[in-house]
Amino acid sequence: MSENIQISKQFVETEVTKAPPLYVCVYLLSKAKENATTEEIAKDLGILESDVIRAFAYWQDHPDVMLQPNEVEAPMPETKIEAKSEDKPEPESSGIAWAKKPEYTTDEIGMYMQHKEVKGMIQRAQQRMGRLLTRNDLETLFGFYDWLGLPVDVIDILISYCVSKQKTAMGYMEAVAIDWAKESIQTVEQAEAYIEMRNSGFGKIMRGFGQSGRAPVDGEIEYMKRWLREYKMPVEVIKIACERTVMQTGKVSYPYADRILQQWNEKGIHGLVGVEKADQAFVAKKDLEKGQKEAKQNPQGQKPDKPKNKFINYTQREWDFKKLEQLQREQRDQW
Repeated sequence: MSENIQISKQFVETEVTKAPPLYVCVYLLSKAKENATTEEIAKDLGILESDVIRAFAYWQDHPDVMLQPNEVEAPMPETKIEAKSEDKPEPESSGIAWAKKPEYTTDEIGMYMQHKEVKGMIQRAQQRMGRLLTRNDLETLFGFYDWLGLPVDVIDILISYCVSKQKTAMGYMEAVAIDWAKESIQTVEQAEAYIEMRNSGFGKIMRGFGQSGRAPVDGEIEYMKRWLREYKMPVEVIKIACERTVMQTGKVSYPYADRILQQWNEKGIHGLVGVEKADQAFVAKKDLEKGQKEAKQNPQGQKPDKPKNKFINYTQREWDFKKLEQLQREQRDQW
């Protein structure tokens, strides 16, 4: 271990005040023990090896800190697992992090159980789930925090959400946790908004298709996310597009509904009033085209007789399709 460590004034004034305290400790200890491995540093500080790797990744993005004035660049400590390039996993860029779920030793889990924040999370999880957690349960639950990078308060919301759905199997919870990590959910507000979108928004949209009683598949979820997030369409407007899809095609078609909503989005239609005005404009256009066509066929202005059915010699009923659509929507909402 080095007897003296050279730290610049700039590092103290700019970096120490910004960096996480744990990362500063890792940096200082790595300077003092230049040949130490990540495992040794983790043991000395009483933290996980993955925390050390995150700290190194953080400082590698600060080259002016890694190489102080009048110093020769020292090699980074040896690592037993590949260092991550980001503090938080980014599935959109690589997706590699999701395929490499780490394994934790009993000592690692026991070490972090001594942390008040993590210990409280485990205790609350056992209370909500109504049972003692096994070692495998603890390893999976701790992975939400360490591997997926979810904050403790977000994990609390996640567990409560799964318990409310009576889904307490760790495999299900892990799938939800991975989904939340991919959605970059880092606050309680984001978690609650995402739950509301899935529970209320997705359910109402599927009822607009006449479907209920099942969870949407991945492809359907991607369409609904697009409508709600990219197009920023209210759920009630999306339901209208779904209903028209079924009425016009006779089947559930997410691509067809997407074309309707894409057209509305391009025209700036994002509300029920806008949909109604677009319908009125469409009807007026059709009436105008019909009038122009009849005028060409009958230049004298004589009103042509309506063709009569060969077998029924009376005026047939004219259907109000807009009224039928409204009645069908009301009936679907009752389902």
